[in-house]
Amino acid sequence: MLPYSLDVYFSVIARMNAELWWAAMLAVLAATLVVLSVADERSGWIPRLAALTLALGWLITGTVFYGDRLEPLFFGAHWFQWAYTAQAALLALVAVAPRPGLPRASPAAVGCGVTLMLVAVLVMPGTEAVLRDGWPEIRLVGLAPEPTLVFTCGWLLTRTPGWPIALLALIPLAGGAAAGHSALALNWGLDWVVTAAAAALVLLPTLLAQHSH
Repeated sequence: MLPYSLDVYFSVIARMNAELWWAAMLAVLAATLVVLSVADERSGWIPRLAALTLALGWLITGTVFYGDRLEPLFFGAHWFQWAYTAQAALLALVAVAPRPGLPRASPAAVGCGVTLMLVAVLVMPGTEAVLRDGWPEIRLVGLAPEPTLVFTCGWLLTRTPGWPIALLALIPLAGGAAAGHSALALNWGLDWVVTAAAAALVLLPTLLAQHSH
């Protein structure tokens, strides 16, 4: 159970978007640039900049959404805030670490990852615009947790598996489990997309590696 209803949850989202409309526009722009960055990685700093952009999105989501907007309604908001802040710090550290960098994954993995990123940027808010009352009652990457989680899982799939990616996947995997609980508690099936994205982050690299042999 959660101490708020689906309508209350989306009312928080709506007020946040309406008051921070300029931040919502910048968040959508930044997410779009990160998607486009996957297509052109001639410089090794491109994925590093993408990781820093993701770090900023996690920090804003943790601070603004959990630390400010949801805190009066949810006793666990501060725990989520610290988890999101920790993920932001991990993304920033991996981005600036001298080695091993963030090399691009196989074309099949990149395709799956970009698909998830587009789901987070376009499909999830578009679906909510239809099922709810349209703007501002939609969740956006970099401001709301669910699309930020899906987007991050997608981007991590575009990177070659290794210890940095495994480290960066831990909190999104926990977030996927939390989203499954939210989907049940609020009876909002769209949140299962987050759980599916987290599962894909675990399963797809193994399946694609087996298929390539």
